[in-house]
Amino acid sequence: MLPEPAVTSHGAEGTPAWTAAGFSVVGSSITAKYDNFYIAGNRTYTSYDRYLKTGPYNFGWASTKPDWVEHFSYQQGLLISYNDTSVADNNVNVHPGQGRNLIIDSHPAPFYNLDGTPWRSRIQLYDAPFSLRKADSFTLHINGKASYIRGQAAQPLFDDTKKYFYEELPNHGVKLPAVGVKIKVVDVNGTSMKVRFG
Repeated sequence: MLPEPAVTSHGAEGTPAWTAAGFSVVGSSITAKYDNFYIAGNRTYTSYDRYLKTGPYNFGWASTKPDWVEHFSYQQGLLISYNDTSVADNNVNVHPGQGRNLIIDSHPAPFYNLDGTPWRSRIQLYDAPFSLRKADSFTLHINGKASYIRGQAAQPLFDDTKKYFYEELPNHGVKLPAVGVKIKVVDVNGTSMKVRFG
């Protein structure tokens, strides 16, 4: 018969009797500081961003032609993302609405396909940039059935006190700190953009 293993009754408060490798002894709570900020960039169909016009795709005939895709365009404008260094990755399946660097959709409310389910994030984000132009309308397919996507009105103002996350589509959208940051697109001239910060 083997001897009973030694068990310690140390509660880890104060100075522990063991080495705290990778861990810290704390009281009832701990506070840490992390950088968080917004990144804004003017996206146009020029240079590397020319692929925004033809690159995005959808498998519209999955059951009959699984290798066929149809293309659509990501819209031009001021693309804003929220960078939160307190989050280790962008795995929104584990932490919905929170990530290291997530795109903020200027039209965050989910829109639905002909089956009555929300389109996946790749398509929801097509009109993410803030701009002075109405988003394009176009048709995509679901197993060969056409589903029309109506472009929404222009949204020139980002206001982080507004809602950019919806529970019905948890892997899309961002939970923001609501500190009152505002960025407004006021003019676009070719590939140049004028914005106002508030």
